[in-house]
Amino acid sequence: MQILKIYRNYGCLSAEKRSIYTCDNPEGTAACWDQIEVAIPRELEVYENTWGTFVAFPWGEIYNVNECLYGNEKPCFIGYDDKMQKHIFYLNEV
Repeated sequence: MQILKIYRNYGCLSAEKRSIYTCDNPEGTAACWDQIEVAIPRELEVYENTWGTFVAFPWGEIYNVNECLYGNEKPCFIGYDDKMQKHIFYLNEV
């Protein structure tokens, strides 16, 4: 099981009433944040290189984590396959 450290940001501009999730650094306009650890689903692979942290989806697409990390109550990765169907992978806090 892969573990990823992300930030739950509160009070961000244009999203004051909901949480914004980021990886690597807290969001720049956040009033405060919590660093949390999440378990990555088995279908996904997360890796780091010199350009940042990336996630590989089962259909072969690779995204920067901050491009596909969403959620309000619970963090999730959202990706679109080659038929533009939306796939949501929820991340469980460890």
